[in-house]
Amino acid sequence: MRDTDLNRSGSPGIRAVDVFPEFMPIAFDVVDPTLNVEYEALSVVGAGVLYAINIHTDDAVTAISRYIMITIDGELIYGYSPSEAGADVWYWLNNVLGALSQVSKTAGETLYLPFKESLVITGKFTAQVTAGKKLFVDGYYGDV
Repeated sequence: MRDTDLNRSGSPGIRAVDVFPEFMPIAFDVVDPTLNVEYEALSVVGAGVLYAINIHTDDAVTAISRYIMITIDGELIYGYSPSEAGADVWYWLNNVLGALSQVSKTAGETLYLPFKESLVITGKFTAQVTAGKKLFVDGYYGDV
């Protein structure tokens, strides 16, 4: 994160550190994930914001539904892909809590899902992947 003065007039101004949040990566994978088992990709206690989340596999031949479950301050929301083969990345699309989210192969706008107490992200598949293949959950979160 840069600590650069954005006001070029020479007077104190807004610094980049004051404007841009620090993004921390979510990078989870598991080899040979078990059918319908939820794998915890992230668990955070405290306040922050979820900025991006996606799920994918490197198994391009097995028809799989990919589920992302997000629990924010004790409230569960989830989204899932249709059952299809492919190693495409599926992105979480909406900023609404309390409703089934959309996931899509096309990335949408940056998320802004704030949490005050806790954030837990899990992922699962509804079919057994080919031996040696992985479940991936990736994204970014950070401070408010």
